Amino acid sequence: MTIFIEGNSTSLSYASIFDNLWRQAELYDEIKKAYEKFQSHDKIQKEFTEITDHELREPIQPILGFTKYLKNKITDKGQIDLLEIIDRNTRRLKKLSENI
Repeated sequence: MTIFIEGNSTSLSYASIFDNLWRQAELYDEIKKAYEKFQSHDKIQKEFTEITDHELREPIQPILGFTKYLKNKITDKGQIDLLEIIDRNTRRLKKLSENI
């Protein structure tokens, strides 16, 4: 399509409009690429959090169960106190992993 333009100011106006549209399209492409990159990072972060959560929780339950079992078998007060410390810290670790 050809446009006949009379006057320099009109031609500059058209050039400015097309230049702005071109820049806007480029900016849109850059924003779209940045958003896709963000989505990729967000997905990786969620996967990492899920794996970390699983790896933290996996050993906690056996420690709690074994500690409870030992507390029922042992009669020595000093050893029971040590098992209480293990139990308390394991429960704290469990709570932290649930908060992740």
